[in-house]
Amino acid sequence: WRRDGIDVCYYRNSKKYHTASFTINSAHENDTMYIAYCYPYVYSDLQKYLLSLETNPKTKKHMRRRVLCKTLCGNACDFLTITDFSCSPQRMRTKPI
Repeated sequence: WRRDGIDVCYYRNSKKYHTASFTINSAHENDTMYIAYCYPYVYSDLQKYLLSLETNPKTKKHMRRRVLCKTLCGNACDFLTITDFSCSPQRMRTKPI
């Protein structure tokens, strides 16, 4: 991964749509390039972030994390519940969604 490109421009071309334009020069003829609009966010980054939420005293009291299933690669697919856990179960059932 590396950041590249010159003449980067982002502009509105209608009320609904925007255009991003840029120039990238290949270092080698017939190179294959993969272009991302944003920085890569990999599974390990997500796992580190979720662990930081689970261990932070301010956020862990509002969050529960469990494995919903495994991906085809064998990675955990997390299921997050974010709520006020201090609320009684009876009251939670009657709260509007």
